[in-house]
Amino acid sequence: MTVSAETLDRAELPEIRAQVMKEIDRTPHTGYGVRSLAIPYLQLAAMIAVLYALPEGLLWKIPYFVLMGWSQYRLYFPIHEACHAVLFRSPRVNRVVGQITAALLFNSFTSFTWIHMEHHRLWGKAEDPGAIDYFVHFRNRLHTLYFFVGPLLGFNIAAKVWINLALPALRSLRGMRSEGAARSTGAGAMPVADIPLIVAVQAVVFLSITGMGSQPWNYAIFYMLPILTVHLSLARLRMYLEHGPLDYGVSDYFGANRRKIARTHLSNRVLGPILNGMNFRFHREHHLFPTFPSSTLPEIHARYVRPWLDPDDSSPDYLRSIAQIARISDSP
Repeated sequence: MTVSAETLDRAELPEIRAQVMKEIDRTPHTGYGVRSLAIPYLQLAAMIAVLYALPEGLLWKIPYFVLMGWSQYRLYFPIHEACHAVLFRSPRVNRVVGQITAALLFNSFTSFTWIHMEHHRLWGKAEDPGAIDYFVHFRNRLHTLYFFVGPLLGFNIAAKVWINLALPALRSLRGMRSEGAARSTGAGAMPVADIPLIVAVQAVVFLSITGMGSQPWNYAIFYMLPILTVHLSLARLRMYLEHGPLDYGVSDYFGANRRKIARTHLSNRVLGPILNGMNFRFHREHHLFPTFPSSTLPEIHARYVRPWLDPDDSSPDYLRSIAQIARISDSP
C-alpha cells in the first residue's frame, strides 16, 4: 500500500508519528556531530593548503576549482543540521557552529535558517524560497541543460543573492515575517547582525588562500567563484532530485498532476558520495520528522516510512533519477 506525500503530511497515519516519537531517541550524538563537522572542515582546509603545491597550468587548476566547489558544497550539511538545532545538544553550540560554517560560504546563518524553515513550510509550492531549484517543467533538452548548467556558468548568482540575503533582510525590515518562520527561528530574518562574523571569517580565508595577501586573485578565483558556480550547481541538482518531478504523468507542478514531492534515494552508490551528506538522501523522512537528527533517518526509513512511501517519493539511486530527468526532457 502507498500513500501520497500530502496524506503523510496531514498526519492521517498518526500511529507512525506516535511510534517514531516514542521509540526513536531525538537526542543529538556529540560524536556524530563532531565527525560530520570535522570532515568537511578538514577537507576545505586541505584544499586551501594544497593550492600552492599545485603545478602550473590549467590541467591542475580546473580540477582544483571543481574540487574546491565540492568541498564548499559539503559544508551545507552541518549548517542544515545546525539550523534544525540537532547537530549538537546545546542550542548555543548549534547557533555558533552554524554561524561560523555559514560564514565560510559568505552566508548568513540567520538568513539560512529563515529560508530553510520557509522551505519546510512551503515546499512543493511556487512560494517556497527554494522553488527556484525545482519548480519547473522542462520544455525540451536545451531547457533542461540550461537549467542545470546555468548555475555553473553563474547565471543564477543574482537570484541567489536576492533570495539568500536581500529578501530576508527586506522582509524583516518591513515586519513581514511569517508566523512559521518566526516560530521556527525565534528571531528576525535580518542578516546584518551576522556581517561582522562573515567579514572576520572571510578575512581568515583570504589571508590563508592568498599567502597573507600576496596573491589576492586566488581568493576571487579559487574561493569565491567556486561558491558561486560549482557549489550552487551541485545544490540545484540535489534540490531537484529531492523535490522535482521525474515523471510528468505522475507529478507536474505546472500540469494537472500537481503533488508535493520529497524524494528518498534508497542507495548511496555512484553519485551518493558526491551529492549526499549526513543521510540527506533520506529526504522524505527528513520532511516528515525535521526535528530528528539525521543520524536517526536510516532507522526511521527502515522501520516506519519505507512501507508507506509513494513510488514518486523514492528512487533507487541518484544516477537513475538523473536518467529519468533526461527522459522527461523529451516529454510534451
